[in-house]
Amino acid sequence: MLFGVLMLVSSCEAGELAERQPVSYPDLTMTNVTYTLGRRDSDPIEFVADSMEMYESSKRAVLTGIDFVQREDGEAVISGTADRAEVNTSTYSAQVSGSVRIVKADDGTEILADAISWDDSGQLLTSDGIVTVIYDNNTVMGRGFTGDIKQGVYSFDTLLEGNITE
Repeated sequence: MLFGVLMLVSSCEAGELAERQPVSYPDLTMTNVTYTLGRRDSDPIEFVADSMEMYESSKRAVLTGIDFVQREDGEAVISGTADRAEVNTSTYSAQVSGSVRIVKADDGTEILADAISWDDSGQLLTSDGIVTVIYDNNTVMGRGFTGDIKQGVYSFDTLLEGNITE
């Protein structure tokens, strides 16, 4: 066994060993979990996830297989699904990825993306990737997305495709 370890170490270059990042283990791991995230002055977002890992030192929660909903006065105002979310538990901002679907309940607007970021301080959704917005039988797709979902204001740096009917 010692011979095998020596062979492995000798086959690695010194620079390769130095460049490796330390392994980070979660402080807490849970499955089939409901996680509520919010501040006193705003309506919380409830996540239902297949799994969640908490990393206390880096103030992160990593959730997989998620459904989420934000309610006002008990009524859903925003809901959605994604494969993964990494939430900063200090700032409440998040990176959401994998078949992201966000729905605004009052008008049925849907936002679809492979990855999207939520900036809690500015209350904005952003993405450099391709995002599709569907509203009132209209579809707009583009890159460089910024969206204020509560106000219903969305913009793209580059419009790729659209079907807008009057």
